[in-house]
Amino acid sequence: MKRFFPHALFLAITFLLVVYFISQKNPKVITPGLKWNTTNLMGTYTFDYPEGWHVVSLFPSSYKGSDGDWILIDPEPISTAPRGGPAAAIELIDYSGLESPELFLEELIEEHKNIVEEIVREEEITASFGKIIYLKGKINVYGEILDHEIYYFMVPSLRVKNNANKHVIEARAASNEYYDILRKMVLSLKQVN
Repeated sequence: MKRFFPHALFLAITFLLVVYFISQKNPKVITPGLKWNTTNLMGTYTFDYPEGWHVVSLFPSSYKGSDGDWILIDPEPISTAPRGGPAAAIELIDYSGLESPELFLEELIEEHKNIVEEIVREEEITASFGKIIYLKGKINVYGEILDHEIYYFMVPSLRVKNNANKHVIEARAASNEYYDILRKMVLSLKQVN
């Protein structure tokens, strides 16, 4: 029988303890093999989100399409109490009821490009419902330059074919630890009848 080296045992225990403590801080983010659920929260489309996460839709107080319906997704319970920073790990803003959704989408993208410090990457992704614009850049947040990723796209309704039923979506994550999850969510989006 081979003798087990003490330093190998020490390294193995240290590794397991590090993984354990990190997972206790935010278990839903680092769990390998994350399971996914699908929501039909918006009626016009579905998207996947991590199992066990909280999903909430905040309908605007006025029914102006430019206010947007906020969809908040977070591993922790969601609170809309005023505080600094984003309301959730992932935010989707759904603008519908617009007279000219195509123009609104173009203006939204251009407005975003004007506030970022630098665009590092711009990509057009083809989806079943149309194109998705992906922007990666640097943004100034309270004097600190941070990485930033955001998606813009439009999802037309399959039931009602008019501009008011075209959904312009802005999707973003609070920090880089959620970028992969955000991308999977955006790419999972499907129109429904």
